Amino acid sequence: MALNTQNYKNIFLFVIVILIGLLSFYLGKSKAKIEVKYKEIEIIKKEIDTVKVEIKTVEKKITEKQKERKKLQQKEKEIIYPIEDCKEIVDNLKSQLRNCDTIVQLKDTIIYKERVVIEYKDKIIEKMVLPKPKPFGIGVQFGYGVSNKDLQPYVGIGVSYNFIRF
Repeated sequence: MALNTQNYKNIFLFVIVILIGLLSFYLGKSKAKIEVKYKEIEIIKKEIDTVKVEIKTVEKKITEKQKERKKLQQKEKEIIYPIEDCKEIVDNLKSQLRNCDTIVQLKDTIIYKERVVIEYKDKIIEKMVLPKPKPFGIGVQFGYGVSNKDLQPYVGIGVSYNFIRF
């Protein structure tokens, strides 16, 4: 069977279609890099900074309360224990207990704030992860098809469902 001009055209068009397909694959793959949402990440980073400032404020309050507690303990040592001063001793001890409770609450606040920072950092990580590709797509199609028992190239627009991605 001799190759005529029509066969040469078909082979040439087939090679062109393959090259366009490979080029489309390469360009599509280079565009599929991780899409980082920088604006959202910057907002989350600012929220983290705000929470860290709040943590420092709470830490300062804890330090103040601990100093106050030490003063109360010193004051207690100076008290002479006659019966009339029992009320002052009891008041002093109650103040120390309230102070301890406040310190515990403030430390719990720090733990909560640090958890919030961790949650924000997790959100940043989620924004940086490659999104799951969608299985459906619309695109330009190149190929060969049979028309009237003759193999002919075609160009078209179509909808596709991707079973396998590579």
